Amino acid sequence: MVDIEAKGRMGLAIAQILHKYPLLGGLIASWTIKEDPLIKTMGVCEADTGIVLLYAPDFVKRITTEGIIAVLHHEVRHVIYGHIFLNPDDYSDAEALLIAKEVTVNERLPEKLPMRGILLKDYPQLKPNQDTMTRYGLLADSGLKPGTVIPSKCNEA
Repeated sequence: MVDIEAKGRMGLAIAQILHKYPLLGGLIASWTIKEDPLIKTMGVCEADTGIVLLYAPDFVKRITTEGIIAVLHHEVRHVIYGHIFLNPDDYSDAEALLIAKEVTVNERLPEKLPMRGILLKDYPQLKPNQDTMTRYGLLADSGLKPGTVIPSKCNEA
C-alpha cells in the first residue's frame, strides 16, 4: 500500500526543485519514483525501464521539505556524474568507489543534507574539484579499512 503522505511530500519537493533548478527537476520528473521501505533514505538506480528513484516513506515523512530537496539534489548528481552506470564489480575496492562517488556528489551541494554525508574534509588525501575516478584511485591506493561504509546497488544517500 502506498503511503499517501510520503508520496505527497515527494511530489511537493519535486515541484519545488523543478522550480528552483528546472534542468535538474526535469530530470527527476522523468524518472520512475517508487517507495521502498527496505532502504534507509533515498537511492537512485538504473533499471530496464530507465532511472528509478527509490525512497523510504518513513524517512521522507521525518524530514523537512528542504531536506527532501537536498537529498533529491544529491541523487540527481549521481545521475549527472554517471555514477549509476558504474558497475561496482569492475572496481577492486567497493568502499573506495562509494566514498569517491559520495564525496564528489556532496562537494558544493548548495543544500544542507538532513543527515551527515560523506564529505571531502573527511579524506585529506583528496583535493577539491577532483573527478570521481581520480578520487577512487587515491582512496583505493590509500588502503582504506573495510567496513566503514556498506556499498549497495543503488546510490543511496
